Amino acid sequence: MLLFTSSVFAQSGLYFVPWVTVEQVYDDNIFFDSENEISDTFTRVSPQLDIGSESGTLSWLLSYRIDAEWYNDLSELDDTTARQFGVGSFEYAPDRRWSVRGNTEYTKTNSAQDLSLTPGGDIPGLVGRDEAERFLLSGGVGYQFGPRFSGDLELTWIDDELIGSSETETTAVTALVEQVMSPTRSLQYGYEYRRYEFEDFVDIDPFAIAEETQTSNTAWLGLVQETGETSTLELRAGPRFSDGDVDPYFYGNWRRNYARGSAAVEARWDESIVLGEFTKLETRSLEGNWTHRFTSKLEARASAGYAYLDGPDYTLDIFSVEVRGRYELSRYVSLTARYSFNDQKEERIGLPNERVTHNVAMLGITFTRPRRGS
Repeated sequence: MLLFTSSVFAQSGLYFVPWVTVEQVYDDNIFFDSENEISDTFTRVSPQLDIGSESGTLSWLLSYRIDAEWYNDLSELDDTTARQFGVGSFEYAPDRRWSVRGNTEYTKTNSAQDLSLTPGGDIPGLVGRDEAERFLLSGGVGYQFGPRFSGDLELTWIDDELIGSSETETTAVTALVEQVMSPTRSLQYGYEYRRYEFEDFVDIDPFAIAEETQTSNTAWLGLVQETGETSTLELRAGPRFSDGDVDPYFYGNWRRNYARGSAAVEARWDESIVLGEFTKLETRSLEGNWTHRFTSKLEARASAGYAYLDGPDYTLDIFSVEVRGRYELSRYVSLTARYSFNDQKEERIGLPNERVTHNVAMLGITFTRPRRGS
């Protein structure tokens, strides 16, 4: 299955990479339930194909993956198309001043928490094990006005549907101007407009649809500062105007690269959406990531995150941890391991507090034919 002729690589820059991953997974809360936790182990097989090209001015990628799952006890959950992921992207830079990029993504899953936009982890307690679908389109253009000024404009459209229940369309326009002040420091001036269109399919009347539209405008000032030869600090802050209210916007990111890996810490005070909810939410989050290559064949990644979500009649505290490891047996075969933990506490007005915990452990093996020269 993995043996292909090399003629496809004859064209300069063109690559063709097949993947197959087989995983054995243990999940201690299959249905993301706060009271009746049901566990099971299952086998997941994930074939994937990447086709792309890289040249001096144009790079593009097409990728498609499908997940098939077979459960040991809960055979009613067996699904040969449990998840589907499609990605297409390109970047075109005809000269040093201009760059154009585009991206499209399609996801269909039987576990809606796969589509969470919320920093700090998934939201299993709100959406449960429901089918969901996402379409994403984005495009942007960058321009270098001169030695010290550059600009960027990006448009993003996302359609998220909790199948049979609700749908949310998010449109965002982001503009950025960056001014270089010194070799190690630059200022940023940014603006973002976001529009959310919520549709809630009413259960009582199958032909009735409740609709709601919300918007926000955010203006911010940013600073990018190199704090060492291999580390960078980025800060953004400003007011966020939304439906007559003014709330703060803040983004902070520190990252450092070193010989064997990298580390990063990110903080954010912003807004987000959650599938199944009929309004945008206030979010405050903190997340850290660490990657380290112990040897040429062994690499580990770890992340931890916390998010606080504030809705009209409830709040959520979410804590998540994930650890991944990868060991290359050869250029064609790798062993993988992953453990993730998610803890969610929900406080809703007039209802008892709920807490959902979720542990997932996985062991897998990946077969591939790497790109020429990799």
